[in-house]
This record gives sequence, structure tokens and C-alpha cells, in this order.
Amino acid sequence: MSKLADLIRRTTRIEGRRLGFGTAAAKSQSSITLVAIVQERWAQGASEAAGAGADVLLLAGRPGDKDLSDAAAAAQEKPCGLLATEIDIDRLAKLQDAGLDFVALDTHAPAGVFSNEKLGFVLHLREDLSDIQLRTLESLQLDALYLDTNPSPLTIARLMELRRASGLARKPLLLPVRHDAQQDELIALRDSGVTLLAIDMKEKGAADALKRLRGLIDALPERRPRREEAREPLLPQAAVAPSEEEEEED
Repeated sequence: MSKLADLIRRTTRIEGRRLGFGTAAAKSQSSITLVAIVQERWAQGASEAAGAGADVLLLAGRPGDKDLSDAAAAAQEKPCGLLATEIDIDRLAKLQDAGLDFVALDTHAPAGVFSNEKLGFVLHLREDLSDIQLRTLESLQLDALYLDTNPSPLTIARLMELRRASGLARKPLLLPVRHDAQQDELIALRDSGVTLLAIDMKEKGAADALKRLRGLIDALPERRPRREEAREPLLPQAAVAPSEEEEEED
């Protein structure tokens, strides 16, 4: 499992109340993952974005092999991926050696890329898909769907489109977000299947926007479970880790 897939799993998981009487309160997991898109000066941009609160780094443009490895090292162990315009199976091994965790590719990429089980994959959708096409995405080895659309003010019609895509494909959505997005908009996006929100670091004031959104996301109320979701109870620490004496007896 890629680090991105594990982060998404923890982001979308709904936890129940902690069992037991422990005094230590568990740190709550953010219900939205914040992505920074870095299109130039990749290592410096990755370092700045990670320091500003980004959870994931997505490299775009035409970074060289050294740019990729330097950016992955500067990502502070956070998932770092490449938005690839062209990709082949041999290229995947080089990306993995550079320290990347996932690749965002489009529908024209060769199907053989899914033979790589160590990298994560995000599907970059540039065109509308039919209901049948969206349903087929559920069975593919995809961590998320990247809907590269204009982050215009959120409308009911837009929410309907997002719920259609997430409901049929049953995949988390990655979506660009406006710098001035408010808490109610973030909640509406989250409830419509948007798990990852992206800020383009090339835009003016992107670092400040990341910090602002980081604070809004961390302050969001708990996500309400859907009908098909079940809460996961949190066991007390003592119940999870058996003592050495119990292990010897077993």
C-alpha cells in the first residue's frame, strides 16, 4: 500500500468513541487531505508546501530525475507524487527509485502500469465519463480521482456532479479549491466525496492559503457516517498490546 493510500484510508475512516478509561486523548485525524501542486523549483516548493501544512505533494511540469529525488527528500516524509503527461512501465521504476510514492496519470496511460504494486495511482480525469465508465473505475487499482476543474464558487449543480462521480466510481475525489474557501464549503465538498483538496503553489499567496486552509480543515466538525459506513471502535491501548507474560503462556 502506498503512503497516499494509507493516508486516504485514515482520512476517510470514521472512528467511534474510545473504549476504556484512559486519560490520554487520541489526536483526531483530519477529515480532508491537503495537497500542494508544485510546478517549478520542485525541491524548494515541496519544502515550503510541507512546512505550510500540506499533507501531500504533487509535482507537475517537467522535473528531471534529480528534481524528483530532491523534491521527494524535501517532502518531509510526506507522500510525494508526479502528475505525468506521458508514462510507461519502465519510467515507473525510475520514479520509485527517486522516492516517489504515487503517480497521477490519465486514461491514455498504458494499462500495464497497474502491474506495479508499490506505487499508488491517481486517475487524472480531463473529460466527463458516462455512468457506465465511472462504475468500471471501482475495480481499478486507483487511490483517487483527480477532477481537474475550475475551482469556481460551489453550487448545488456542482455538488450533484461530485456526488455522481464519487458515488458511481466509489473512489475518493481530488479537487482544486479556491484560496478563499469557507468552512461550510469545505464541509459540503467533504460530504460529496471530496477527500483531497489541492492548492497550486504557482498561484500568488499559495503558501498563506495553505496555512489558512490547514487551520480550517483541522477545525472541521466530525464527518457524519453515511448509511453504508460503520464506525470503528477504538480499543484502549492495554487491550491492543498483550503483556510479555501472556505471550509466553500462549
